[in-house]
Amino acid sequence: MGATWSTRTVPQREFDRLSAAYDRQISDQIALHNLHFEQKRSFELATNRESLGWEVMAASTVTVALVMTAAALKNKLMAVPIIILVMGIGYRYDRCYGEHASDIKACAERLLEEDRRRFEMIGGPITLDEIDARVQSKRQHSHLDRSSGGVTSN
Repeated sequence: MGATWSTRTVPQREFDRLSAAYDRQISDQIALHNLHFEQKRSFELATNRESLGWEVMAASTVTVALVMTAAALKNKLMAVPIIILVMGIGYRYDRCYGEHASDIKACAERLLEEDRRRFEMIGGPITLDEIDARVQSKRQHSHLDRSSGGVTSN
């Protein structure tokens, strides 16, 4: 009686075909996710590069105003904020056109090589069994709510 449930009902060839199809689907999803990440990052970089010109003009205007005010008031301390403006624009330029992204990537890879456990999820990675248990619990909870006449929750 239990033999029908414990034996394979799908032929091996069909099982292999489905496994290959699922593998292709997963690899396609991974490729799509990678493409989405690349497009999102390139859009952010293009937006930053576009705004950099406006930021340089704003910093230049403020710098000229500070220099003119310092000269008019004969107070050299009025020019001190220029240092901050120049450093800020330099940092933004490096983020847009420099090696900032590759430096961050290299640092992240180094951190992963040093101690990968530092970045593990609390409680370990999520397993399919945990997902199945959560779905089953949700179904039972939803079924109990409907049978008792209560309002279902999400």
